[in-house]
Amino acid sequence: MRIRITDESGGVLLDKKLTGIPLKESAIIDAAKEYYNDPYPCIIRRSAVMKIMFNQIEDMLKEWESALPKLICDLPDRFTYLVDLPENAKHVISQN
Repeated sequence: MRIRITDESGGVLLDKKLTGIPLKESAIIDAAKEYYNDPYPCIIRRSAVMKIMFNQIEDMLKEWESALPKLICDLPDRFTYLVDLPENAKHVISQN
């Protein structure tokens, strides 16, 4: 799955495979605490929680797929909590 994030005028801010989108560091740490009780995860635990996070994002986007492109503000709060979005991001488009 590919993710494209655009600004208000349709300019592409990000166009990557799902696993290439930036995740928020705070969300990674929170997930490591939740799954491993580890606030300083090693690369193995970081990778494991990132995989979980990417799966959650993919599930969210599949739910919304028929209605994409979607305004960022209309996506679940969990999406914006996990993904480190550019400040001027306006739309999300997923492509299989």
